[in-house]
Amino acid sequence: MTCPYCNADIPNDAETCKFCGADVSAEKTQAPAIPEAAPLQETPSRMGMKWFKLQIYFLLFADALSAIANGIMNLTGGASRGEIYSDFGTLKPVDMVFGVIALGLAAFCIVTRFQLAEFKKNGPKLFYLLQLAMLVRSCAYEIIGLAIIAPTTDVSVFLSVKDILISVVTMLIYIVINWIYFDRRRHLFEN
Repeated sequence: MTCPYCNADIPNDAETCKFCGADVSAEKTQAPAIPEAAPLQETPSRMGMKWFKLQIYFLLFADALSAIANGIMNLTGGASRGEIYSDFGTLKPVDMVFGVIALGLAAFCIVTRFQLAEFKKNGPKLFYLLQLAMLVRSCAYEIIGLAIIAPTTDVSVFLSVKDILISVVTMLIYIVINWIYFDRRRHLFEN
């Protein structure tokens, strides 16, 4: 049987449509009058979940791998850090601390991914918190590194601050877009 209000396929013995909630019991015996527009129930299949799937199947894993790579690079010093550490000794402990933070963020990415994938109520909140934490880590690392290196080199502070501001604005736009996206789907995250 087809629901006369939303055209969804429903069982022949159904009394209400499971998609739009319309009473279809009377429809079996009489032709429908001019139907009123019943509000469509928004389900994941009706909402358009491609962005959500991109987040949980790719972007959060990519963020985790990137955080792991950054953490390892910070902890090991990378290939070219030996010379930098000899000139700027205080940079090594900073790299160590931020390496551990990056590895923690990698684990946070995976936890957030599973909370979102299981439609847990706190999933979107964890996602926003993760994005803010990644932004704070990135900006703090740049600012502290700049404070250590800039006084004794000819590094352009203006260009570095400009890059930091571009990162902040870009990430805030990304967070707002996701906030809007998840807010429209908040009824899906009830577990």
